[in-house]
Amino acid sequence: MQEETVFGYVLRRMRWAIVGFVALVVVAVASYMALERYSFIDALYMTVITLGTIGFGEVEPLGTAGKLLTIVIIGFGFFLVIYTASVMSELFVSGDLRQVVQRRRKVRTKVSDHVIVVGFGRVGRSVTRELVAQGRQVVVLDTDEDLRDVVEGTGVTFVPGDGTHDDDLRAASIDAAAALTATAKDDPTNLVIVLTARALRPDLRIVSRVGFPEWTDRIRRAGADRTISPYDSAGRSLAASALMPDVVGLQDLPELGLRSEEIEVLEGSPVEGAELAEVAGKHDRLVFLAVRRGDVVHSRSDVAGPLRVGDVIMALGPPDELSALARIAMP
Repeated sequence: MQEETVFGYVLRRMRWAIVGFVALVVVAVASYMALERYSFIDALYMTVITLGTIGFGEVEPLGTAGKLLTIVIIGFGFFLVIYTASVMSELFVSGDLRQVVQRRRKVRTKVSDHVIVVGFGRVGRSVTRELVAQGRQVVVLDTDEDLRDVVEGTGVTFVPGDGTHDDDLRAASIDAAAALTATAKDDPTNLVIVLTARALRPDLRIVSRVGFPEWTDRIRRAGADRTISPYDSAGRSLAASALMPDVVGLQDLPELGLRSEEIEVLEGSPVEGAELAEVAGKHDRLVFLAVRRGDVVHSRSDVAGPLRVGDVIMALGPPDELSALARIAMP
């Protein structure tokens, strides 16, 4: 649906005042013609000078019926003026008109192959920071206009808007995006964001934050390629670090310029069917720590057979090398 223009919005809010004015003019003209035998032009002229309270003399002397009609027209005209003034005051006082103007002033971002981050809360900020560190173009979409300075201070583009609205996602150049992350604060909103984005871009890579486990399947059915719970990820990392010394790489090592990554093997990717040792041989700058199959984490030495669709490779290394591995794990 095309975004409403400022003129269209004002016209819609003023529609009853306009309808009332037109109806009053039509009735007044017809009444002058019927009661005073005026021509159409004379009747229209009499109606205009009456509604405009200009004070010109009558076209022809009015009879009793004509005078009463004129009083009624003046009364209804005064009522319409009061009603129109109240509607106009509400437009400016409520701030609705200002919001429409701001939405119309939004300029479409001229970027491509970027990642759209919907929601700039704690998780959204973390995602944005990580993407910027990897040198990716990022567009942040958030309803809070006051976040503009904070977002743009990180070196990324800010678009005010709601990720559940088609027009706002288009303003963030979803047609040219490489991926989208839904990082709103609640699961229902993330579900609608995923649905809306998937309808606009069936081929887009969409990842969504999930807060409660019962929403995982719903958001995936809505079209998310991947759902991630920050709490589950932190829990797995803490448990693995406590029980399995060989997966300490789940924690980043920024002082060494290294970070960890969990990379899922997708159907149709070159990694599918390959041995972990074979993949490791092509990425000698990475340390392959483990592979997670379902809910079980297998250390590197315990991985049985070739990599399968759905396996999650846990690796530690430079960000650029991790990004290269992530690219080949995709179809």
